[in-house]
Amino acid sequence: VGKELYIYIEENNRNIDALLQRIEDIDELRHGAVRLASVEGATISFLPDLMARISEGLPGIRFEVVVGGSNDVADRVGSGDSEIGIALNCPSRDDHVLRTRIPQTLHLVGHRHHPAVQKDLAAFSDLAGLRLALPTRQFGIRRLIEQALRLHQVEGHIAFESDSLLLIKQIVSQTDMVTCLP
Repeated sequence: VGKELYIYIEENNRNIDALLQRIEDIDELRHGAVRLASVEGATISFLPDLMARISEGLPGIRFEVVVGGSNDVADRVGSGDSEIGIALNCPSRDDHVLRTRIPQTLHLVGHRHHPAVQKDLAAFSDLAGLRLALPTRQFGIRRLIEQALRLHQVEGHIAFESDSLLLIKQIVSQTDMVTCLP
């Protein structure tokens, strides 16, 4: 019985030591994973620089990044699949804590010789009759574009939809379609 008690105490001490080490690691942010959901727009702007700076200062932190539309990001955070979400133009939800809103200007994007892109200042009314390449409704940008089209009473001719902003940029650079992006 004494030997069994000794083994039991030794195992518990190892478990306690491991637990204390994990608490210390969390306390000092030396190890662990951050599950982040982000819209594609952030992955080509500020997110890589931010992650590089964090990784340099905290090399034990591992990032798990999932890219999707604003609604997908909000759903992942709401379900607990991601701890942090970066979504643009995401509607408010009861199951989220919104930390900040960053206003975005939309820009008309198209082939450099497209007549609509040649204008110094494009208005949403200029989109009437143009073929549009837009992100799917999972993107907050799409919601902004549709609101602006309704506000200016413009019926958009959606010729192409994708959940990839990179693909949309490539399509408009090679066709007569245009898009609106931040």
